[in-house]
Amino acid sequence: MKKIVPALLAAALLGGATPALAAAPVTTTLSTGEYDVLYDTTTSFGFISSWSSTGPTQREFTWNFSDTVNVASDGISVSTDFTLPSFTLTPAAGYRLFGDLGGFIGNLVYTEVGGGTTDAGIAGEVSIDGGPGSTVSFLLTRTSTGPFTGYYSDARTAPSGDFSSLSFGSGTLTLTADASTSQFAAIAAQPQNELRVSFNVAAVPEPATWLMFLSGVGVLGLIAYRRL
Repeated sequence: MKKIVPALLAAALLGGATPALAAAPVTTTLSTGEYDVLYDTTTSFGFISSWSSTGPTQREFTWNFSDTVNVASDGISVSTDFTLPSFTLTPAAGYRLFGDLGGFIGNLVYTEVGGGTTDAGIAGEVSIDGGPGSTVSFLLTRTSTGPFTGYYSDARTAPSGDFSSLSFGSGTLTLTADASTSQFAAIAAQPQNELRVSFNVAAVPEPATWLMFLSGVGVLGLIAYRRL
């Protein structure tokens, strides 16, 4: 499994008497030889931390969380949005993307003491082949591990045929902690927590190989026909 070493990135420039300038997205491309991922590196997730093969055609790439992704309350309700990295996935020359698309996020640990409550949700836009973006929005699944603790996570799969690009943007992770009528509530990410994208990729057959395959199918069909 390959890894990228994170680098420091420039932040927004704030002028004294001049208007504040918003930080422009800084992008980089992960090129594996089978597929390319153009993505924004200015979020707290930084660079893609790993990518791997999980089967003959199954591939995935992953961001690890920063421990700056957290929210806590010992009084008023607190809700914070964290920007998710935008990206565009495309096949490398000679390859195609196909099959199920998958996503995973987790496991964000929560703590609730004295009746405190927490919540976690995701929203963003997904586009296939450069088409109009479709809004996705859902709450993460809550799993209890004790009387005061547990974690939030979610895994989703969407069927797809062949496609030439997958884009995700305007993504936010919203964490909420409410201890306004209780003692304490918090959600905290750790570096081993992951945001993962999975998909399928395969080489496009060479024309000569494809013709040989079709010829073979034709011969088998003729043999089967003559046996009837």
